[in-house]
Amino acid sequence: IGNQYALKGSLSQPSSARNPNSFNYQTYLYRKNIHWIFQPESISISQCQKTKEGLYLYLMIKRQQGIELIERYFPLDVIGIVQALMFGERASITDEILSSYQSQGIVHLLAISGLHVGFLTGLVFFLLIRIGVTREHATTMLMMILPFYMVIAGGAPSVLRACLMTMLLLISIKWKNKLSPLDAVSIACIIILFYNPYLIFEAGFQLSFIVSYSLILSGKILKSTGHFFGMILKVTTIAQISALPVILTNFYEISLISIPLNMFFVPLYSLFILPLTLATFLSLLIFAPLGELFVLLLTYVLRITNSIVTWISSYQFGILTFGKPAFLFIGLYILSIFFLFYSWERNKNTNVALTIFLVVCVTHYFSSYLNPYGEVTVLDIGQGDTIFIRLPYQRAAYMIDVSEKLSFGKEDWQERKKSYSVSSDVVIPFLKSKGIRKLDSLIITHGDFDHIGGAATLMNEIEIKKLLLGQGNNENNLEKQIITMANKKDIPIMIVKSGDYWKIDQTIFYVLAPTGKKSSANDQSIVIFTELGGVRWLFTGDLEEEGERDLLHRFPKLEVDILKAGHHGSRTSSTELLLEHTKPKIALISVGRNNRYKHPHQEVLDRLKKHEVEIFRTDQQGGIVFKFTKKKGTFTVMIP
Repeated sequence: IGNQYALKGSLSQPSSARNPNSFNYQTYLYRKNIHWIFQPESISISQCQKTKEGLYLYLMIKRQQGIELIERYFPLDVIGIVQALMFGERASITDEILSSYQSQGIVHLLAISGLHVGFLTGLVFFLLIRIGVTREHATTMLMMILPFYMVIAGGAPSVLRACLMTMLLLISIKWKNKLSPLDAVSIACIIILFYNPYLIFEAGFQLSFIVSYSLILSGKILKSTGHFFGMILKVTTIAQISALPVILTNFYEISLISIPLNMFFVPLYSLFILPLTLATFLSLLIFAPLGELFVLLLTYVLRITNSIVTWISSYQFGILTFGKPAFLFIGLYILSIFFLFYSWERNKNTNVALTIFLVVCVTHYFSSYLNPYGEVTVLDIGQGDTIFIRLPYQRAAYMIDVSEKLSFGKEDWQERKKSYSVSSDVVIPFLKSKGIRKLDSLIITHGDFDHIGGAATLMNEIEIKKLLLGQGNNENNLEKQIITMANKKDIPIMIVKSGDYWKIDQTIFYVLAPTGKKSSANDQSIVIFTELGGVRWLFTGDLEEEGERDLLHRFPKLEVDILKAGHHGSRTSSTELLLEHTKPKIALISVGRNNRYKHPHQEVLDRLKKHEVEIFRTDQQGGIVFKFTKKKGTFTVMIP
């Protein structure tokens, strides 16, 4: 921090969302006033220079020094938690710990909020009074300190809200024109949005202010509580219910046990862990040997706390996946929650209001079973295959293959702090956004990593009713691992071959291959033929020339409308013979951008054009979605 370097390079536009309901990097950067990505080609170390130090830069340097101090003294598994509590820096929290706190609805404990600011303000005010500073001067000093603390703490929306509210309340006390908490939070909201209007789109901003408004407006409900645990229960319940629309819109699921967990962990963090963290950090600054003793105690406490949260999270107990609510449901949630709080406050029609709220929740939870549309989605997951099929009214949901990112050797400096996983970061969030809690079948066409690599992660997160594997005698180690895992989870395994089929109402899925006689793993791919939305589909896995020739020999009259091109558009697939016989109108190619295999091959593209086949490619158009009813359907792509 504070250095300037001269770089030469090129500008490129950030990528937009490439899959339904996925993270939109372009929009994310746009809302931070970032419109280009700079790709450096050279760095001039000789032109490195220090920038002129201003107050902001000075505070940022001190913040970085504090973060580095924590890194020196704390073990790796708790560094991220301590940095989050002291400086609002969560980059070093492990994926496992962060996801565990998120899934249980207690991740707000790892963000600096009103709890932290209130505690620190009270502590500093108390210390100033004890050393002889008058109350008026102490109030003035706090008002001067809080803007600096906003920078030191990272400037997250929750920090800005809490600090601005505190400053406004201190101002109203000092000038004897008392400001109500509602006015304070409203003015804080206006100031923050005036500074950066785009913050209104951030989930953290929305949750911070919605929960604050709800708690302030529920003052009469909270006043009627006579004991501490009753107060904690009401505060937690109000916070969880008011935040529900935002949580479901961004994370698609809730934890039923988040209320009891918050009742336990909020007092633990506010009354013990946060004061201990502050005492430890100050001790390291003042007298390191004493601070090291505090480090041992704090580490012990955090490890126990993290192990409890991780253990609870491992059982997926009480997690309800609703899916991303439509605009109609968001409106219904807001109205029913407002009516519930209104009735609760006046102690009238509370049961009616609660019933209405629960009806909205239950209807949303089962809304996928009321949806008359089915879909086929070819996810853009890079170089691999992942295809999702859902029948109308969710009579069945299937996944054909689940890829994972191929990892090639990188130097240490090239590795990301947070590892990227196709299955965890793309496939599972997509399924949860659709309200998918179980898959009727996970169909593994063959054992290549780009088709099966994410299966283990998927099986840990989503209930799989049946695992389909193709007949063959050359199971690789990865397939054996998946079979072992399926057996441990009591997932039935079905070995399918040419001639097998299954039927759901009027929809029949025919297995055309494998025969179990091919030596190549690609030519042993499961091949499925079905009719969806009034058109005929052929899903070919990685079938190549030999497999295609055998397929046509056994099914000489096979004609299709939609062809999932084999082997990502490899030259050895989608042969002239296959195209002549099947006469597809549309070809879907699942392929990674700028992949090292140069897929799809130009020969394949030329053959498809020769036969007047319309081409959809995930590398150019992102996710491909076919939404259908019984007799017709429509294709859409994420990148037109």
